[in-house]
Amino acid sequence: MNKNLFVKEIISNFKDNNLLLNEQKSKIFYEFYKYMINENKKYNLTTIVEPRDVIKKHFLDSILPLVEISNKIKNFNYDNYGNIIDFGCGAGFPLMPYLIYSSDQYSKLNFEYFFVDSSKKKIAFISEFISNNKFLNNFDILCLQSRLENLQNKNFKRKNTLVIGRAITKFNQLIKYIFEFIKLNSISKLSFIYLTGPSFIKPSSNLLKNCFGSKYEISYDLYKYDYAKKTIKRGVFYLKIKRIMPN
Repeated sequence: MNKNLFVKEIISNFKDNNLLLNEQKSKIFYEFYKYMINENKKYNLTTIVEPRDVIKKHFLDSILPLVEISNKIKNFNYDNYGNIIDFGCGAGFPLMPYLIYSSDQYSKLNFEYFFVDSSKKKIAFISEFISNNKFLNNFDILCLQSRLENLQNKNFKRKNTLVIGRAITKFNQLIKYIFEFIKLNSISKLSFIYLTGPSFIKPSSNLLKNCFGSKYEISYDLYKYDYAKKTIKRGVFYLKIKRIMPN
Protein backbone atom coordinates (compact mmCIF):
# COMPACT_ATOMS: atom_id res chain seq x y z
CA MET A 1 0.00 0.00 0.00
CA ASN A 2 1.50 3.36 -1.01
CA LYS A 3 1.61 6.40 1.26
CA ASN A 4 -1.40 8.23 -0.21
CA LEU A 5 -3.66 5.19 0.08
CA PHE A 6 -2.41 4.45 3.59
CA VAL A 7 -3.12 8.04 4.66
CA LYS A 8 -6.68 7.84 3.34
CA GLU A 9 -7.21 4.45 4.94
CA ILE A 10 -5.98 5.40 8.40
CA ILE A 11 -7.86 8.73 8.48
CA SER A 12 -11.04 6.90 7.48
CA ASN A 13 -10.57 4.15 10.07
CA PHE A 14 -9.89 6.64 12.84
CA LYS A 15 -12.95 8.69 11.86
CA ASP A 16 -15.13 5.55 11.95
CA ASN A 17 -14.04 5.13 15.56
CA ASN A 18 -14.58 8.79 16.55
CA LEU A 19 -10.90 9.73 16.50
CA LEU A 20 -9.71 12.74 14.54
CA LEU A 21 -6.39 12.34 12.75
CA ASN A 22 -4.79 14.99 10.57
CA GLU A 23 -2.71 14.29 7.48
CA GLN A 24 0.59 15.15 9.14
CA LYS A 25 0.16 12.56 11.89
CA SER A 26 -1.18 10.00 9.45
CA LYS A 27 2.10 10.31 7.49
CA ILE A 28 4.05 9.65 10.69
CA PHE A 29 1.97 6.52 11.22
CA TYR A 30 2.87 5.50 7.67
CA GLU A 31 6.58 5.97 8.39
CA PHE A 32 6.25 3.88 11.54
CA TYR A 33 4.37 1.18 9.63
CA LYS A 34 6.91 1.14 6.79
CA TYR A 35 9.86 1.00 9.17
CA MET A 36 8.26 -1.81 11.19
CA ILE A 37 7.54 -3.90 8.09
CA ASN A 38 11.06 -3.45 6.73
CA GLU A 39 12.66 -4.39 10.06
CA ASN A 40 10.26 -7.30 10.44
CA LYS A 41 11.96 -8.96 7.46
CA LYS A 42 15.19 -9.14 9.48
CA TYR A 43 13.77 -10.35 12.80
CA ASN A 44 10.37 -11.02 14.30
CA LEU A 45 8.55 -7.90 15.50
CA THR A 46 4.97 -8.76 14.62
CA THR A 47 2.85 -11.32 12.79
CA ILE A 48 0.43 -8.56 11.76
CA VAL A 49 1.82 -7.06 8.55
CA GLU A 50 -1.10 -6.31 6.20
CA PRO A 51 -1.55 -2.50 6.29
CA ARG A 52 -5.27 -2.49 7.06
CA ASP A 53 -4.69 -4.98 9.89
CA VAL A 54 -1.81 -2.89 11.25
CA ILE A 55 -4.08 0.17 11.32
CA LYS A 56 -6.83 -1.69 13.17
CA LYS A 57 -5.02 -4.24 15.33
CA HIS A 58 -1.93 -2.24 16.22
CA PHE A 59 -2.66 1.47 15.88
CA LEU A 60 -6.35 1.70 16.81
CA ASP A 61 -5.99 -1.17 19.27
CA SER A 62 -3.33 0.84 21.10
CA ILE A 63 -4.92 4.28 20.99
CA LEU A 64 -8.62 3.71 21.65
CA PRO A 65 -8.36 2.32 25.20
CA LEU A 66 -5.78 4.92 26.26
CA VAL A 67 -8.02 7.71 24.98
CA GLU A 68 -11.23 6.28 26.39
CA ILE A 69 -9.93 5.47 29.86
CA SER A 70 -10.27 9.10 30.93
CA ASN A 71 -14.00 8.83 30.19
CA LYS A 72 -14.52 5.32 31.58
CA ILE A 73 -12.52 5.41 34.83
CA LYS A 74 -13.55 7.95 37.46
CA ASN A 75 -10.88 10.52 38.36
CA PHE A 76 -8.32 9.14 35.91
CA ASN A 77 -6.13 11.86 34.39
CA TYR A 78 -2.75 11.51 32.66
CA ASP A 79 -1.68 14.83 34.17
CA ASN A 80 -1.47 13.08 37.56
CA TYR A 81 1.57 11.11 36.42
CA GLY A 82 5.18 12.04 35.84
CA ASN A 83 6.42 8.66 34.58
CA ILE A 84 4.68 6.56 31.96
CA ILE A 85 6.17 3.11 31.35
CA ASP A 86 5.27 0.80 28.47
CA PHE A 87 6.23 -2.55 29.97
CA GLY A 88 6.87 -5.40 27.51
CA CYS A 89 6.51 -2.86 24.72
CA GLY A 90 7.61 -5.17 21.90
CA ALA A 91 7.54 -3.11 18.71
CA GLY A 92 6.24 -0.07 20.62
CA PHE A 93 2.65 -1.00 21.40
CA PRO A 94 0.61 0.57 22.85
CA LEU A 95 2.62 3.67 23.81
CA MET A 96 4.20 4.67 20.47
CA PRO A 97 0.90 4.96 18.54
CA TYR A 98 -0.58 6.87 21.48
CA LEU A 99 2.35 9.31 21.50
CA ILE A 100 2.01 9.91 17.77
CA TYR A 101 -1.71 10.48 18.10
CA SER A 102 -1.54 12.72 21.18
CA SER A 103 1.75 14.48 20.44
CA ASP A 104 0.13 17.93 20.52
CA GLN A 105 -1.21 17.29 24.01
CA TYR A 106 1.41 15.31 25.88
CA SER A 107 4.80 16.49 24.64
CA LYS A 108 5.42 18.07 28.05
CA LEU A 109 8.77 18.27 29.79
CA ASN A 110 7.29 17.06 33.08
CA PHE A 111 6.45 13.69 31.52
CA GLU A 112 9.06 10.96 31.22
CA TYR A 113 8.26 8.06 28.92
CA PHE A 114 9.92 4.64 29.18
CA PHE A 115 9.82 1.88 26.59
CA VAL A 116 10.86 -1.31 28.39
CA ASP A 117 11.39 -4.76 26.91
CA SER A 118 13.69 -7.69 27.58
CA SER A 119 14.49 -7.99 23.85
CA LYS A 120 17.57 -6.04 22.77
CA LYS A 121 16.45 -6.01 19.12
CA LYS A 122 13.02 -4.59 19.90
CA ILE A 123 14.45 -1.84 22.09
CA ALA A 124 16.96 -1.02 19.32
CA PHE A 125 14.07 -0.85 16.84
CA ILE A 126 12.16 1.69 18.94
CA SER A 127 15.29 3.74 19.69
CA GLU A 128 16.13 3.99 16.00
CA PHE A 129 12.62 5.14 15.08
CA ILE A 130 12.70 7.81 17.80
CA SER A 131 16.12 9.13 16.73
CA ASN A 132 14.96 9.43 13.11
CA ASN A 133 11.73 11.33 13.81
CA LYS A 134 12.02 14.96 14.84
CA PHE A 135 8.49 15.22 16.25
CA LEU A 136 9.57 12.91 19.07
CA ASN A 137 12.28 15.36 20.11
CA ASN A 138 9.63 17.14 22.19
CA PHE A 139 9.29 14.05 24.39
CA ASP A 140 11.55 12.91 27.20
CA ILE A 141 11.91 9.23 26.22
CA LEU A 142 14.13 6.42 27.47
CA CYS A 143 14.32 3.00 25.79
CA LEU A 144 15.56 0.33 28.19
CA GLN A 145 16.31 -3.34 27.78
CA SER A 146 15.07 -4.78 31.05
CA ARG A 147 12.42 -6.80 32.74
CA LEU A 148 9.98 -4.70 34.77
CA GLU A 149 10.84 -6.39 38.08
CA ASN A 150 14.51 -5.42 37.53
CA LEU A 151 13.89 -1.86 36.32
CA GLN A 152 15.16 0.85 38.65
CA ASN A 153 15.20 4.65 38.35
CA LYS A 154 15.23 7.34 41.06
CA ASN A 155 12.36 9.22 39.37
CA PHE A 156 9.98 6.31 39.89
CA LYS A 157 9.92 7.16 43.60
CA ARG A 158 9.80 10.95 43.17
CA LYS A 159 6.99 11.09 40.61
CA ASN A 160 3.67 9.28 40.29
CA THR A 161 4.15 6.32 37.98
CA LEU A 162 1.80 4.83 35.41
CA VAL A 163 2.61 1.42 33.93
CA ILE A 164 0.94 0.33 30.69
CA GLY A 165 0.89 -3.22 29.34
CA ARG A 166 -0.70 -4.97 26.40
CA ALA A 167 -1.28 -8.75 26.52
CA ILE A 168 2.08 -9.43 28.17
CA THR A 169 1.76 -12.63 30.18
CA LYS A 170 -0.59 -14.46 32.55
CA PHE A 171 -2.21 -12.01 34.94
CA ASN A 172 -1.18 -13.86 38.12
CA GLN A 173 2.46 -13.55 37.08
CA LEU A 174 2.02 -10.01 35.85
CA ILE A 175 0.91 -8.57 39.18
CA LYS A 176 3.91 -10.23 40.84
CA TYR A 177 6.16 -8.29 38.44
CA ILE A 178 4.31 -5.11 39.36
CA PHE A 179 4.78 -5.80 43.07
CA GLU A 180 8.51 -6.51 42.67
CA PHE A 181 8.91 -3.29 40.68
CA ILE A 182 7.14 -1.30 43.43
CA LYS A 183 9.35 -2.79 46.15
CA LEU A 184 12.58 -2.30 44.18
CA ASN A 185 11.89 1.40 43.67
CA SER A 186 10.15 2.11 47.02
CA ILE A 187 7.14 3.48 45.16
CA SER A 188 4.27 4.79 47.26
CA LYS A 189 1.74 5.26 44.44
CA LEU A 190 1.40 3.42 41.14
CA SER A 191 -1.32 2.86 38.57
CA PHE A 192 -1.44 0.07 36.01
CA ILE A 193 -3.41 -0.01 32.76
CA TYR A 194 -3.65 -3.48 31.24
CA LEU A 195 -5.08 -3.87 27.73
CA THR A 196 -6.82 -7.23 27.61
CA GLY A 197 -8.80 -9.49 25.33
CA PRO A 198 -12.59 -9.76 25.58
CA SER A 199 -12.49 -12.92 27.73
CA PHE A 200 -10.48 -11.31 30.56
CA ILE A 201 -12.27 -11.66 33.90
CA LYS A 202 -11.89 -9.09 36.66
CA PRO A 203 -9.66 -10.66 39.34
CA SER A 204 -10.92 -11.23 42.86
CA SER A 205 -9.95 -8.84 45.63
CA ASN A 206 -8.41 -11.80 47.50
CA LEU A 207 -6.02 -12.49 44.64
CA LEU A 208 -4.76 -8.90 44.70
CA LYS A 209 -4.61 -8.72 48.51
CA ASN A 210 -2.60 -11.92 48.61
CA CYS A 211 -0.08 -10.39 46.24
CA PHE A 212 0.26 -6.89 47.73
CA GLY A 213 -0.49 -7.63 51.38
CA SER A 214 -1.84 -5.30 54.06
CA LYS A 215 0.66 -2.48 53.46
CA TYR A 216 -1.13 -1.36 50.29
CA GLU A 217 -4.55 0.03 49.48
CA ILE A 218 -5.87 -1.32 46.19
CA SER A 219 -8.67 -0.18 43.90
CA TYR A 220 -9.43 -1.50 40.45
CA ASP A 221 -11.93 -1.44 37.61
CA LEU A 222 -12.56 -3.12 34.28
CA TYR A 223 -14.37 -1.84 31.22
CA LYS A 224 -15.02 -3.57 27.93
CA TYR A 225 -15.57 -2.03 24.55
CA ASP A 226 -15.64 -2.80 20.84
CA TYR A 227 -14.46 -1.00 17.72
CA ALA A 228 -14.04 -1.37 13.96
CA LYS A 229 -17.82 -1.47 13.58
CA LYS A 230 -18.09 -3.83 16.57
CA THR A 231 -15.99 -6.52 14.89
CA ILE A 232 -13.16 -6.31 17.44
CA LYS A 233 -13.82 -6.60 21.18
CA ARG A 234 -11.39 -5.64 23.92
CA GLY A 235 -11.10 -4.85 27.62
CA VAL A 236 -9.09 -2.50 29.86
CA PHE A 237 -8.20 -3.36 33.44
CA TYR A 238 -7.15 -0.45 35.67
CA LEU A 239 -5.34 -1.06 38.96
CA LYS A 240 -4.40 1.65 41.47
CA ILE A 241 -1.98 0.86 44.28
CA LYS A 242 -1.15 3.09 47.25
CA ARG A 243 1.13 2.35 50.19
CA ILE A 244 -0.68 2.94 53.50
CA MET A 245 1.96 1.52 55.87
CA PRO A 246 5.69 2.29 56.07
CA ASN A 247 8.36 -0.21 54.99
